[in-house]
Amino acid sequence: MPKNKSKAYRTEIFFVGGRMKKRKIPLIEGMEVEEFIRRNADDAFLLQEGYYEILHERETKRANKTPATSSAGGSSQTNGQ
Repeated sequence: MPKNKSKAYRTEIFFVGGRMKKRKIPLIEGMEVEEFIRRNADDAFLLQEGYYEILHERETKRANKTPATSSAGGSSQTNGQ
C-alpha cells in the first residue's frame, strides 16, 4: 500500500548532544497546528483541550478592548451642602 503523501509538514532541524535531529511539524492549511487552533477554535474547545495560554491571551485582549468605566463620571450625585 502506498503511503498518503498529502499531509504537509514543516521540517525543523535541531541539535541534541552534538547530533543533528529532525522533526516534522504538521501543517493545516499552511499553518502550524497551534496557530490554526489559535485562530479558529472557540473557547469551549480550548478549555476542554487545555489550551489555557490561548484562553488567557484572548481574555486579556478582550479586557483591553472594552473601555473602562470610571466611577467619577457625570452620573455621580453630589449633596451640595
